[in-house]
Amino acid sequence: MLQANLDKLNANLIKLLQDWTETTFPHLEETVKHDMAVYIGNLGNLIQQFPLGNRAINLELSIAAHNIAATVFTRDALLQA
Repeated sequence: MLQANLDKLNANLIKLLQDWTETTFPHLEETVKHDMAVYIGNLGNLIQQFPLGNRAINLELSIAAHNIAATVFTRDALLQA
């Protein structure tokens, strides 16, 4: 999937992902927010390991994805689980 969309792995995707999270996450149910954070975190893992494309952009995308996941998987949230 990443290879087929290599042209979309760019700085615009970073901004789009951040904007989507800021506008959408506050309106999601907690279970949906949790699931989305898992998917976005997994995407971050995949992009981090992805050997094609611009390495710097891939790492920035990975960091952005992990930062988004970290907004859901906070220390307090994990202690309550």
